[in-house]
Amino acid sequence: MSKRIGFIFMFAVIITAIGFANGQSEGPQETKAVLDEISEFDGRQQEPSAAAAGVTEFSEAPMLAELVAAGKLPSLEDRIPSDPVIVFPVNRIGEYGGSVSRQGGGGEWRMFNHEPLTRWCRDFTDEIPNIVESWEFNSDATECTYYLKKGIRWSDGEPYTANDFMFYWNDMVLDDLISITPSSYMRSADGQLMTVTMIDDYTIHFEFGEPKPLFNRYMTRGSRGSAIMSMPSHYLKQFHPRFTPGANANELIDRHLSAFEYTDMPVLTAWVTKIYEPGQRIVAERNPYYWKVDPQGRQLPYIDTIVSDISNSESEIDLLRVINGDVDLNLRPNFGNLNDIPVLRENAEKKDYRVIEYSRGDIGKGLIIPKYANKDPMIRDMLFNQKFRQGISHAINRERVRQVVLKGFGKVQNFALPGIGPQFSSPEGREFAEEWPKAFTEYDIDLANNLLDEAGYVDLNGNGWRQYPDGSQIDLMIDVQQSSGGDTEAMAELVKQDWEAVGLMTSLNVIAGTLWAARSENADPVFSMREDGSASGLIIAEGHWVPSLYEAWTLAPLAGLWYQTNGERGFDPRGTFLDDINRNYTQAIISADEDQRNKLALEAAKIHVDEGPILLTLVGGIPAFSAAKNNIKNIPNEASVGSWHLSFPGAINPEQFYLEK
Repeated sequence: MSKRIGFIFMFAVIITAIGFANGQSEGPQETKAVLDEISEFDGRQQEPSAAAAGVTEFSEAPMLAELVAAGKLPSLEDRIPSDPVIVFPVNRIGEYGGSVSRQGGGGEWRMFNHEPLTRWCRDFTDEIPNIVESWEFNSDATECTYYLKKGIRWSDGEPYTANDFMFYWNDMVLDDLISITPSSYMRSADGQLMTVTMIDDYTIHFEFGEPKPLFNRYMTRGSRGSAIMSMPSHYLKQFHPRFTPGANANELIDRHLSAFEYTDMPVLTAWVTKIYEPGQRIVAERNPYYWKVDPQGRQLPYIDTIVSDISNSESEIDLLRVINGDVDLNLRPNFGNLNDIPVLRENAEKKDYRVIEYSRGDIGKGLIIPKYANKDPMIRDMLFNQKFRQGISHAINRERVRQVVLKGFGKVQNFALPGIGPQFSSPEGREFAEEWPKAFTEYDIDLANNLLDEAGYVDLNGNGWRQYPDGSQIDLMIDVQQSSGGDTEAMAELVKQDWEAVGLMTSLNVIAGTLWAARSENADPVFSMREDGSASGLIIAEGHWVPSLYEAWTLAPLAGLWYQTNGERGFDPRGTFLDDINRNYTQAIISADEDQRNKLALEAAKIHVDEGPILLTLVGGIPAFSAAKNNIKNIPNEASVGSWHLSFPGAINPEQFYLEK
């Protein structure tokens, strides 16, 4: 018997109750600006039926009403669904009009302005309907049926139907002229792609080669997830060589990945690009066909125009733009240079903006990734030696890093997931989540030396440095990814000093991101180090703690490649803790039994302590600092900005932001 899951009413879980305290600073405290509104909506966020909420009459923004009156735009009833999606504002009903300037690159704009098939609720605890109005799984989660919202239109007025998803699947993923690579969750463990069938204009059926109980949650992930699987087929066929002989497939792929760069590209988002100046700015205006309304039936968005500065700049320039009043909104990117924060706070009242502290959802600052697949067998043996890893962890003076580099913000922490995932919901899970960040963080030189001795790495020739058992010199090469504010480099220098204090010769190789990524993927150094990372739950950047992906930032890229290619390429992790983690995790994500799924995921996480430390970090709990002019309302004061899979700030409904006059 299948179970129909239709979310007609969705109530939020208050963020503070789920542990976002992980993102609070323990460093210097100053009064944080807060909004003075009180929410009128009891935590309600977004629901698929305005009629079910008692809203049956609708109105539009003055600028659109003028176009309708002039005969330049169809009436509102011909532009939106008869029963549109309803969005409940964070605090109160907004006012129409105005323009907001923001800063951040094209990727950040995509995350601000996107519409996935299913989406996160604002506290990121669950997925909720969006373009998909409801869904239905069979009993073992090997099949799922999507029911699309009827009446949605593209920004050029054409209807949105299942044909637009099928164009993505049949004519981009499966078509060998295009061959877009589908997301990994669309395959089973043996590499088999899911089967997609269009039942009718508003119904899509998926069949999987294995249970996929988390399919909906995967579909919420990121602005490059299902947000780019809805393709305006009526427009894009002109760029597809199978439909238009001689067409350049690259034109199709560019529009698929970067719709915001094309002013003629129909979209489903709240704002539509009107001006795109590469490397300079994007000017986007309200979408007349946007399919969401507020609780009074007023078509969203409230704000007429968003102007995005997409020029690449250093953090100091971003700071000056906010302080000088050149930018109204800086939600993402955040102010990552902690030296900027006192200045940002000091000018807030005078310049009429507020500083908002969000959770990073982070796994810690100063992420050090041992390259377990290094081609040198002596390096591999050393990195897989648990006492060696424990020794180098206890040798690090994390409190010194916190004070010297991170200005007293945060707290000493080793690598750990934030304790907000479902695997930490049981008493056992909560206890483990509390202890995990503390594991192997005690700064103890004597303990570190003893552990390294027991690991078999001692000074054999009396030169003051430890050697491999064969007498050759150990040199712990750390590839350090350059950071905009220099924090990563500074943290790496202190780690080098600490490791050398226990007789481990250490070299730093500070390199730019592209080269760093290539060397990390290939396991060329002994360690790769980057500023930080964010992950949570089962499917949010799981590559940070599960060796399942072949990407530079992940736990073990070459092991991920081995899994992805069924052992044809990469590093064979069998017989190691990497395989133990992956086996538990893989069993967890295909389990249709939620309790069993969470138990298996917790067992996978526990391996990070039982066999740990497997990864190292230095400090955690540092907020992500954002800024907004005081007259921009309905911005929540609590949220998580990481990982990119959460697509903050799009997940907090920017369409309900408004300018108070």
